[in-house]
Amino acid sequence: MDKTTSLNILLVEDNPDDAFLLRRTFRNATHLEFRVDFVDRLSDALDQLDKETYDCILLDLSLPDSYGLDTLAKVREAQPDLAILVLTGNADDEASIQAVRMGAQDYLVKGSHDEALLVRAVRYAVARKRQEWELKALTMELSHSNETKDKLLAIIAHDIKNPLNGLLGFLDLASNRAERMTGAELSPMLRDANSAAHHLAELIENLLTWARSQSGRLEHRPQKLALNLEVVERVVEQYESLIHQKGIELEVDVQPDLIAFADWFMVYTILSNFLGNAIKFTSKGGKIRLTGSQTGDKLRLGVEDQGVGMTEATRQHLLQGDLIGSNRGTQGEEGTGLGLLICREFAEKNDGQLGIHSEVGKGSHFWVELPAATK
Repeated sequence: MDKTTSLNILLVEDNPDDAFLLRRTFRNATHLEFRVDFVDRLSDALDQLDKETYDCILLDLSLPDSYGLDTLAKVREAQPDLAILVLTGNADDEASIQAVRMGAQDYLVKGSHDEALLVRAVRYAVARKRQEWELKALTMELSHSNETKDKLLAIIAHDIKNPLNGLLGFLDLASNRAERMTGAELSPMLRDANSAAHHLAELIENLLTWARSQSGRLEHRPQKLALNLEVVERVVEQYESLIHQKGIELEVDVQPDLIAFADWFMVYTILSNFLGNAIKFTSKGGKIRLTGSQTGDKLRLGVEDQGVGMTEATRQHLLQGDLIGSNRGTQGEEGTGLGLLICREFAEKNDGQLGIHSEVGKGSHFWVELPAATK
């Protein structure tokens, strides 16, 4: 996010020293611009929320005219769609933890945050809240389509429930036994919980993207698109950490100066799904090739892996736009085919075509053909 992008923040804090430090941190932020309004009473905060539109509120629960979780409840009642970060003086403050359970996006310990942590916390809180809005609105719209509803329910019933149950199980165990467990005992559980959380986030993002597409709310905006600079490099950067974790060798062989005429978000989503699936189904130490070429007026972007591959029946189901049963990656990662269903629809919206070649035990090759931009 560049500096020209700004977020409107309401800071509600009755300690002038804490308020000064927070405002100074926002003012010194280098990667994002903040406009911060400051009040020290809940009544003033509610007045401000009536007059102005904010992206996020930083809320001290202990104010001269309100105390504890009642402060949060009043803000949520006044602005249920506002991202809320609770300010606390103690990392173990039970009220702050309970505030997150009541709907706050997160809590921050006063005096312990630097610029990067504060900016990241605000950005994530706003992003999570916006996802909540979109998910609620789109879920309501999609309820009018029986076919869409049935497909969503099939995914939610199994593939969202499983990682969610895994997370809940870990949290229950950690809350009851963490103080008696060693680091060696906690480490694999934390890895599993982290994997489940990432899988859940991926599923929700795919659901939101597909739902926007199905409801007609996702605009198609084709433009001249430099595939290397605007798509390939960004997708590779997105997955660098995961590639490193699995020790995968990634070879990028994309012809320079490939210019497509297509929608940036849709092409980015297609390649992101291709590479994410390749990583998911490639064993540690394996190899993945990301390729790009031009033949006549057609461009092709593809990803080849040395993963588990798929049967011909599964390949046909994916090409026909069917959701498939849950498939597990090399580390237990789950997949439903929803991401590839999105890829197929996005390829067609851009006058392109999705292709798959795969052999069980040898790997898969996914590609998309797109129209080249005219000079």
